[in-house]
Amino acid sequence: MNDAWDIQPGQVRKILSRTEAEQESLRGVLRDVQNHEATSTTPGAPAIAAFFLSRIQPLQWIDTRITAVVDGTEQAVKAYTDSDLEMAAEQQHHASAIGGPVPSAPR
Repeated sequence: MNDAWDIQPGQVRKILSRTEAEQESLRGVLRDVQNHEATSTTPGAPAIAAFFLSRIQPLQWIDTRITAVVDGTEQAVKAYTDSDLEMAAEQQHHASAIGGPVPSAPR
């Protein structure tokens, strides 16, 4: 295609699939923490839940960034396989942009 690009779309898709699986694990942890606080009778659980709940916002930000990067990378790979290298480069740029400060967790 282009000498500057040397990717294997199938391999990229495998990595994206694994990333999405790990992201779903993160989402499961976030759900569990939120649900556990309301239902647990384990001694110390409220303090542990409060600790994790105070970190929910930064973790949700990470989840949002993962989604943006995966979506942008998928679009870049599609453009690459469609031989639209200009669009692929644009999507790659958008996928790699961090975008905004990380919310800080309380200390």
